[in-house]
Amino acid sequence: MEISESLNKNFWQKAFQGPSQNVSCVRHAVMALGAVHWQFTTCDHDKPSSLEAFTLSHYNDAISGLIYGRGIVNDSPTDLVTILTCCVLFAILESLRGNFSEAIRHIKSGTELIANHKPSTYLPNHDIEELAAIFHAIGSQVGLFSPNRIFANITPFMAPKKKYNKPAGKLRDLVEAEDVMNTFDDVVTHISWDLEQDRDHNNFECEKQWAILRQRLRVWDIQFQAMVKDLVGTAEYTRNLERIVNLKIQYKLWELLLAEESPTFDCDNQPTGQLDAVECSLLLDDLDRLWSKSNQPLYGLKTDLTTALFQLYVFCTDVAVRRRIIGMLRSRRRREILWDSLELANFLERDMVRRAAGCQMEIWPDIGPSPDENALIVFRT
Repeated sequence: MEISESLNKNFWQKAFQGPSQNVSCVRHAVMALGAVHWQFTTCDHDKPSSLEAFTLSHYNDAISGLIYGRGIVNDSPTDLVTILTCCVLFAILESLRGNFSEAIRHIKSGTELIANHKPSTYLPNHDIEELAAIFHAIGSQVGLFSPNRIFANITPFMAPKKKYNKPAGKLRDLVEAEDVMNTFDDVVTHISWDLEQDRDHNNFECEKQWAILRQRLRVWDIQFQAMVKDLVGTAEYTRNLERIVNLKIQYKLWELLLAEESPTFDCDNQPTGQLDAVECSLLLDDLDRLWSKSNQPLYGLKTDLTTALFQLYVFCTDVAVRRRIIGMLRSRRRREILWDSLELANFLERDMVRRAAGCQMEIWPDIGPSPDENALIVFRT
């Protein structure tokens, strides 16, 4: 369930283990979530009636307890924390059950509650800040491929970003490298959704922001390569090899996404590079080592490997490579919030058929969340 170093296992235990002991609606939500997670990871797709009944019973008790406990007019921070905690748990639970639209609605409800929150004091509420960080991390990943903004901007409610005591122009460690790369999603969100879109005129601000992001990416790569060079041959390098490989893959995807040689017409249609079959196959070799770690279905809140395979499918048009990507998605079931590897494999296979028939011309297949009924994840507000 780890999303980043700050939203790691210890964070999740602190955020949910304590409340689950003291608040009945949170306890029921955690029990329902535990049951449905066990069901997903054990390949028990038949959904035994006893387990399904157990899940729904606790889920309903959580909802009833939340409604009853909140009262009619009560917006104290404590109650808001409880509501938001349950929203997160409900979103993950619905995601595991495959009810992706409901999962999105819970995330959307939580972000709107935070965005509309008017604190009674200027002192920071650390519980709200931490919950805002969860909603932001999940929402930014879920909405990255959406044509429009789905979730409210809640960054003002988050704790200030961690500051590092280090010389300028250097990444201190892999944690900071990951944190910096995660901020790129926010920049793309801002350009695509918040800046004015103008197809008829040169959009100077959009072009300026894309250029700034390209420069930030180049700086990140230089600093990352220098840091990795210093780590080679150490125990830390061996211990973090998977994280290093993953960051290298993510960098390559950003480099392709921001390729300067491809034309851009507006902020929504950012430039897209191309990847030849040989280079893409090498990246898939690295990805396959990460993908094949477990024979059991995996569920996570970090959308890195599944969406990486989707992007490589877009960037490399070689038919054999695309078939390999679809085969990898089917080889191990993995669900990263909304992105289920089996469902994505079926979607991309249909996309290949549509392209062969001349019915699909857009470079990017619409995986959503989108109101388009042909999208992988259909979501209508």
